[in-house]
Amino acid sequence: ITTQAVKEICKLAFEKLAINRISATVYAPNIASQKVLLKNGFRQEGTIRKGVYKNNEYYDLYYFGKLKEEM
Repeated sequence: ITTQAVKEICKLAFEKLAINRISATVYAPNIASQKVLLKNGFRQEGTIRKGVYKNNEYYDLYYFGKLKEEM
């Protein structure tokens, strides 16, 4: 259901808003969220190493992006 929700939100955002790209960051251990983005045509554009401190531990953040032309 999350994959479909992201698909619909991206479609609506690109159609109704004056934007050219949508960006997202995901904690490295969050494989499920990464898969949702990839299934919706997002590309991993980079890694922010040890970009967040949570529960007494540093985590990498993966940076994803999708362009309007990729819809």
